[in-house]
Amino acid sequence: RDTPDTGSITLAKGAIVGYLEQEAIEMAGRSVLEEALSAAEHVTSMAHRMEILEAEIAVAEQDDLEALLAEYGRIQTRFEGLGGYSVEARARAVLCGLGFREQDLSRDAGELSGGWLMRLALSKLLLTTPDVLLLDEPTNHLDLESVKWLEAFLAGYDGAVILVSHDRAFMDGLVSRVAEIANRALTVYPGNYAQYEAARALRVEQGFAFARFCRAQRVDLLRGLHRRQFRRHRRAHPAGDHQRREHR
Repeated sequence: RDTPDTGSITLAKGAIVGYLEQEAIEMAGRSVLEEALSAAEHVTSMAHRMEILEAEIAVAEQDDLEALLAEYGRIQTRFEGLGGYSVEARARAVLCGLGFREQDLSRDAGELSGGWLMRLALSKLLLTTPDVLLLDEPTNHLDLESVKWLEAFLAGYDGAVILVSHDRAFMDGLVSRVAEIANRALTVYPGNYAQYEAARALRVEQGFAFARFCRAQRVDLLRGLHRRQFRRHRRAHPAGDHQRREHR
């Protein structure tokens, strides 16, 4: 990844930033669904630990039972808070929303083409639910239905979404602010992309109008200066002017 030439990036303590890579990463050895669920590995590992504890509780002696139940209760509370009981259902919903069919979920992820690997990578990113989503051209490999689903998903997303896209219709339906980088400066416009274009056109026209006003002011200033210099010259050389008039 590129590193900034200057400046710094500051994140709130504990904040998670998720970034969608532009290049597909090879995935093989797991099914599409298993690969998607790996994004929530911290949740699935809790489920695995709970299964082990359930087996141990079933055969535990009375002396060990209290400690096992206490650990199980702590993990279960955390598991529920993270939506652990619905994580597989959410994974299926995200995968299907991005165009995967139900029968595709059991396929080996290594069989997918580059475009479908990008869809799977996007699915994994969405399932991690980071505080900040950085999306670089997320609609590149999506069909129209998947784009509509993604737009609706992001519109209801609890975190912040920073988006780079050439899909104007997608941005119009989603963004609330547009940041323009030009001439080594950052300008933020409120509203969607269409509103940004209108505001930018007005700003450019106002800039041209101000430039025309400044040019007109400069011309008036130069003309006034020339007239004053001419009058001073005539006052300083009245005889010379009279002789020139007689000569004519």
